[in-house]
Parts: sequence; structure tokens; C-alpha cells
Amino acid sequence: MMKSLIAGLVAALVLSGCAPATLVYGESRKVSKGLIAPIMAAERPGAANEAATICVLKGMTVGEVLSLPNSKMAEQPEALRGFVLQVAARPGVGDCLAAAEKGAG
Repeated sequence: MMKSLIAGLVAALVLSGCAPATLVYGESRKVSKGLIAPIMAAERPGAANEAATICVLKGMTVGEVLSLPNSKMAEQPEALRGFVLQVAARPGVGDCLAAAEKGAG
């Protein structure tokens, strides 16, 4: 479903002659955020969920943000959870998550 949503959005933008990369990236980021948030809420209940979700988003590459909504991971909860936890373990993301936990407490 997410794949068709993003594909439809991209098609509409391209056909309208207005396909700025920022619009595509912004929509992909919004969808990715919606996929990440429930996982972070379950994995880090002591953290401020919005802040923890943003930490993971910041740890993702542009390519990952653009591809996550179109990947099959959205339909495979364990694969999605594994990906999110992998990103959360990247250098710098752990510090951001620790700060999110302190901010929630």
C-alpha cells in the first residue's frame, strides 16, 4: 500500500511537471517516520517517542529514507523492526537516543 502511495505521488508530481526532490524526500521521510515510530515506542518506552523516531531518521541515509516506504519491510514487521534496530545501533544514533531518554524523564 505504501509503495503505491509513493508511486502515485511521484507520478502525479512528474506528470504535473513539478517533481522537486524535496517533495519526494519529504513525503518519504513522513512515511518512514510513521513506520519507525511504533517500533521505537515499543523498544524504548522510556524515551520521548518523537525524539527517538527523529534520532533513527537522522541515522538513515537519504537512500534508505527514500526506499523504506517502497520496500517490502513495511509489510514484514520483523524485518522492519530489525532494520530500525540496526539503524539505532549506528554510531551517533545511540547518543541521540540516550538524550531522548533523558528528555523524557
